[in-house]
Amino acid sequence: MSDLAEADNKLVAIEMELEKNHNDWEAWAAKADVLFAMGMYKMAIRCCDKSLALNPDNLLTLITRNFALDKLEKHNKLHAAVVEAVISEFSTNQKSEIERAPFWQTWSLRNFSPRQSLMLF
Repeated sequence: MSDLAEADNKLVAIEMELEKNHNDWEAWAAKADVLFAMGMYKMAIRCCDKSLALNPDNLLTLITRNFALDKLEKHNKLHAAVVEAVISEFSTNQKSEIERAPFWQTWSLRNFSPRQSLMLF
């Protein structure tokens, strides 16, 4: 069985426990662990928060939450760096296109924002 299928099976079992008892802090902590292992850090943090709300003394869940926050921050920094690199490269290429284009074509090139094109990135 693949790791993903195994994680899905664990999540199904945990969800069944949570349907029985929505206030089961151990089930929320277990769900956070599985989601963290799958790289789903935002969802893992939410589950940690639910577990910690029910049992604030759960040190392992607090550690999982901090690791997930750290992973998420590194992911966000990497994403921002990639976006900046793409914008920088695009701006450089756009400038050279403007320099080569006839005047009547440059108006639309100069009024184009590369950041607008990256909204979906």
